[in-house]
Amino acid sequence: MERIRKHPLHHIPLCISRTHVLLNTQDGSILAYMSLVADSVQLSKNEKELVKLGLIPFSTFPAMKIKKLAVDKDAKQKYYGIGLLMIRLTRGFTFNFPLFH
Repeated sequence: MERIRKHPLHHIPLCISRTHVLLNTQDGSILAYMSLVADSVQLSKNEKELVKLGLIPFSTFPAMKIKKLAVDKDAKQKYYGIGLLMIRLTRGFTFNFPLFH
C-alpha cells in the first residue's frame, strides 16, 4: 500500500485523476484503493453505428479509466470480492467526477 503515498497531488485540482481509498472503519487501515483518470475513446463510423451513436458528428468520446487498483493482501483473504466492489464503485465515482458537472 506504499504506492498510494506516491500519488501526484497536483493532478487532483486539474481533474486528471482521482484516487479513492477504502478504509477499515475499525482500525483505519487501507483495505483497497484505485485511481481513476480522465480519458477518451475514439470510434470509427462502423463502431458508432454498432452502439447507436451514428448521428453524433464527432468520433471521440469522454471516458474514465482505472489507472491503478490495489487490494491489501490480508483484506483480500478476509473480504472476498473487494477488488470487484472497487470496480463496481467506479460507475458511481465516474458520474460524480467534477469534469462532468
